[in-house]
Amino acid sequence: MRQLAIVHRNDGDTGTAITTFADCLTIFAELEDRRGVAVVLRNRGDAYRLAGHLDEAADDLSGALESFEAIGDRRWTARSRMSIAGLRRLRQEWATARTHLDAALAAFRAIGDRAAEARALRELGILLRDHGELDSAEEALTASQAIFGELGDALWTARVLAGQAVLADLRGADPAPLLREAADICRQHGITAEQNITRALREW
Repeated sequence: MRQLAIVHRNDGDTGTAITTFADCLTIFAELEDRRGVAVVLRNRGDAYRLAGHLDEAADDLSGALESFEAIGDRRWTARSRMSIAGLRRLRQEWATARTHLDAALAAFRAIGDRAAEARALRELGILLRDHGELDSAEEALTASQAIFGELGDALWTARVLAGQAVLADLRGADPAPLLREAADICRQHGITAEQNITRALREW
Protein backbone atom coordinates (compact mmCIF):
# COMPACT_ATOMS: atom_id res chain seq x y z
CA MET A 1 0.00 0.00 0.00
CA ARG A 2 2.86 2.39 0.82
CA GLN A 3 4.46 1.77 -2.57
CA LEU A 4 1.15 2.47 -4.26
CA ALA A 5 0.93 5.78 -2.41
CA ILE A 6 4.44 6.65 -3.59
CA VAL A 7 3.43 5.90 -7.19
CA HIS A 8 0.41 8.19 -6.83
CA ARG A 9 2.63 10.94 -5.38
CA ASN A 10 5.24 10.65 -8.11
CA ASP A 11 2.49 10.70 -10.76
CA GLY A 12 1.24 13.98 -9.33
CA ASP A 13 -1.95 12.53 -7.79
CA THR A 14 -1.16 13.98 -4.40
CA GLY A 15 -4.70 13.77 -3.05
CA THR A 16 -4.88 10.00 -3.51
CA ALA A 17 -1.32 9.65 -2.24
CA ILE A 18 -2.06 11.56 0.97
CA THR A 19 -5.21 9.50 1.62
CA THR A 20 -3.35 6.23 1.02
CA PHE A 21 -0.47 7.28 3.25
CA ALA A 22 -3.01 8.01 6.01
CA ASP A 23 -4.27 4.42 5.71
CA CYS A 24 -0.68 3.18 5.92
CA LEU A 25 -0.10 5.22 9.07
CA THR A 26 -3.07 3.57 10.75
CA ILE A 27 -1.70 0.11 9.98
CA PHE A 28 1.86 0.84 11.13
CA ALA A 29 0.58 2.51 14.30
CA GLU A 30 -1.55 -0.54 15.12
CA LEU A 31 1.54 -2.70 14.61
CA GLU A 32 3.55 -0.34 16.85
CA ASP A 33 6.11 -0.11 14.05
CA ARG A 34 7.83 3.19 14.80
CA ARG A 35 10.13 3.04 11.81
CA GLY A 36 7.25 2.21 9.49
CA VAL A 37 5.30 5.19 10.80
CA ALA A 38 8.32 7.45 10.30
CA VAL A 39 8.88 6.30 6.70
CA VAL A 40 5.24 7.05 5.88
CA LEU A 41 5.42 10.45 7.56
CA ARG A 42 8.44 11.39 5.49
CA ASN A 43 6.80 10.25 2.26
CA ARG A 44 3.48 11.90 3.09
CA GLY A 45 5.37 15.06 4.00
CA ASP A 46 6.81 15.09 0.50
CA ALA A 47 3.32 14.60 -0.93
CA TYR A 48 2.01 17.53 1.12
CA ARG A 49 5.00 19.61 -0.05
CA LEU A 50 4.30 18.74 -3.69
CA ALA A 51 0.64 19.68 -3.18
CA GLY A 52 1.60 23.04 -1.67
CA HIS A 53 0.33 22.20 1.83
CA LEU A 54 3.49 23.41 3.53
CA ASP A 55 2.27 23.48 7.14
CA GLU A 56 1.12 19.86 6.96
CA ALA A 57 4.39 18.95 5.25
CA ALA A 58 6.38 20.59 8.02
CA ASP A 59 4.51 18.64 10.70
CA ASP A 60 5.03 15.27 8.99
CA LEU A 61 8.67 15.87 8.12
CA SER A 62 9.52 17.08 11.62
CA GLY A 63 7.88 13.99 13.08
CA ALA A 64 9.79 11.74 10.71
CA LEU A 65 13.12 13.40 11.49
CA GLU A 66 12.57 13.10 15.23
CA SER A 67 11.75 9.40 14.95
CA PHE A 68 14.64 8.51 12.66
CA GLU A 69 17.10 10.33 14.91
CA ALA A 70 15.69 8.50 17.94
CA ILE A 71 16.10 5.06 16.38
CA GLY A 72 19.51 5.90 14.91
CA ASP A 73 18.66 5.47 11.22
CA ARG A 74 21.26 7.68 9.53
CA ARG A 75 20.09 7.19 5.95
CA TRP A 76 16.44 8.04 6.64
CA THR A 77 17.45 10.88 8.94
CA ALA A 78 19.39 12.34 6.02
CA ARG A 79 16.50 11.76 3.63
CA SER A 80 14.17 13.57 6.01
CA ARG A 81 16.61 16.46 6.29
CA MET A 82 16.77 16.76 2.51
CA SER A 83 12.98 16.89 2.32
CA ILE A 84 12.90 19.54 5.04
CA ALA A 85 15.52 21.51 3.10
CA GLY A 86 13.25 21.47 0.06
CA LEU A 87 10.36 22.70 2.17
CA ARG A 88 12.42 25.49 3.71
CA ARG A 89 13.60 26.48 0.24
CA LEU A 90 10.01 26.91 -0.87
CA ARG A 91 9.48 29.16 2.14
CA GLN A 92 12.67 31.07 1.29
CA GLU A 93 14.16 30.15 4.66
CA TRP A 94 17.56 29.88 3.08
CA ALA A 95 19.81 29.45 6.14
CA THR A 96 17.66 26.73 7.68
CA ALA A 97 17.38 24.94 4.35
CA ARG A 98 21.15 25.03 3.91
CA THR A 99 21.75 23.68 7.44
CA HIS A 100 19.54 20.65 6.83
CA LEU A 101 20.95 20.09 3.37
CA ASP A 102 24.57 20.27 4.49
CA ALA A 103 23.83 17.73 7.23
CA ALA A 104 22.11 15.41 4.74
CA LEU A 105 24.96 15.69 2.25
CA ALA A 106 27.56 14.91 4.91
CA ALA A 107 25.58 11.88 6.06
CA PHE A 108 25.17 10.47 2.56
CA ARG A 109 28.89 10.85 1.96
CA ALA A 110 29.71 9.20 5.30
CA ILE A 111 27.61 6.13 4.54
CA GLY A 112 28.75 5.98 0.91
CA ASP A 113 25.35 6.49 -0.71
CA ARG A 114 26.43 8.03 -4.00
CA ALA A 115 22.98 8.23 -5.55
CA ALA A 116 21.62 10.08 -2.53
CA GLU A 117 24.69 12.33 -2.53
CA ALA A 118 23.96 13.25 -6.14
CA ARG A 119 20.31 14.01 -5.34
CA ALA A 120 21.40 16.17 -2.41
CA LEU A 121 23.85 18.05 -4.65
CA ARG A 122 21.02 18.67 -7.10
CA GLU A 123 18.86 20.03 -4.30
CA LEU A 124 21.80 22.19 -3.17
CA GLY A 125 22.17 23.53 -6.70
CA ILE A 126 18.48 24.42 -6.84
CA LEU A 127 18.68 26.09 -3.42
CA LEU A 128 21.72 28.15 -4.38
CA ARG A 129 20.20 29.03 -7.74
CA ASP A 130 16.95 30.21 -6.18
CA HIS A 131 18.93 32.24 -3.65
CA GLY A 132 20.83 33.97 -6.46
CA GLU A 133 24.20 32.26 -5.91
CA LEU A 134 24.50 31.25 -9.54
CA ASP A 135 28.18 30.26 -9.72
CA SER A 136 27.91 28.02 -6.66
CA ALA A 137 24.67 26.59 -8.02
CA GLU A 138 26.40 25.62 -11.26
CA GLU A 139 29.18 23.88 -9.33
CA ALA A 140 26.68 21.83 -7.32
CA LEU A 141 24.58 20.88 -10.34
CA THR A 142 27.67 19.95 -12.34
CA ALA A 143 28.88 17.73 -9.48
CA SER A 144 25.45 16.10 -9.27
CA GLN A 145 25.37 15.43 -13.01
CA ALA A 146 28.85 13.89 -12.87
CA ILE A 147 27.84 11.39 -10.19
CA PHE A 148 24.63 10.42 -11.97
CA GLY A 149 26.70 9.94 -15.11
CA GLU A 150 29.08 7.62 -13.24
CA LEU A 151 26.11 5.67 -11.89
CA GLY A 152 24.46 5.47 -15.31
CA ASP A 153 21.27 7.07 -14.02
CA ALA A 154 19.93 8.76 -17.13
CA LEU A 155 16.59 9.99 -15.76
CA TRP A 156 18.18 11.77 -12.83
CA THR A 157 20.73 13.22 -15.23
CA ALA A 158 17.78 14.61 -17.20
CA ARG A 159 16.36 16.16 -14.04
CA VAL A 160 19.68 17.88 -13.36
CA LEU A 161 19.75 19.17 -16.93
CA ALA A 162 16.31 20.68 -16.40
CA GLY A 163 17.63 22.49 -13.34
CA GLN A 164 20.61 23.72 -15.33
CA ALA A 165 18.20 25.04 -17.96
CA VAL A 166 16.55 27.26 -15.36
CA LEU A 167 19.98 28.45 -14.31
CA ALA A 168 20.92 29.22 -17.91
CA ASP A 169 17.75 31.24 -18.32
CA LEU A 170 18.57 33.26 -15.21
CA ARG A 171 21.95 34.05 -16.76
CA GLY A 172 20.37 35.22 -20.00
CA ALA A 173 21.43 32.16 -21.96
CA ASP A 174 19.14 30.00 -24.08
CA PRO A 175 17.74 27.14 -21.95
CA ALA A 176 16.24 25.32 -24.95
CA PRO A 177 19.22 23.02 -25.75
CA LEU A 178 19.34 21.74 -22.17
CA LEU A 179 15.58 21.22 -22.08
CA ARG A 180 15.69 19.35 -25.40
CA GLU A 181 18.47 17.11 -24.12
CA ALA A 182 16.54 16.37 -20.93
CA ALA A 183 13.35 15.62 -22.87
CA ASP A 184 15.22 13.38 -25.32
CA ILE A 185 16.58 11.33 -22.41
CA CYS A 186 13.05 10.90 -21.09
CA ARG A 187 11.80 9.71 -24.50
CA GLN A 188 14.68 7.23 -24.75
CA HIS A 189 13.45 5.71 -21.49
CA GLY A 190 9.84 5.37 -22.49
CA ILE A 191 8.49 8.69 -21.23
CA THR A 192 6.99 10.10 -24.40
CA ALA A 193 3.89 12.17 -23.60
CA GLU A 194 4.74 15.84 -23.06
CA GLN A 195 2.71 15.93 -19.84
CA ASN A 196 4.65 12.97 -18.47
CA ILE A 197 7.97 14.51 -19.48
CA THR A 198 7.04 17.71 -17.64
CA ARG A 199 6.08 15.66 -14.57
CA ALA A 200 9.31 13.64 -14.69
CA LEU A 201 11.47 16.79 -14.84
CA ARG A 202 9.63 18.91 -12.29
CA GLU A 203 11.37 20.24 -9.20
CA TRP A 204 9.77 19.53 -5.84
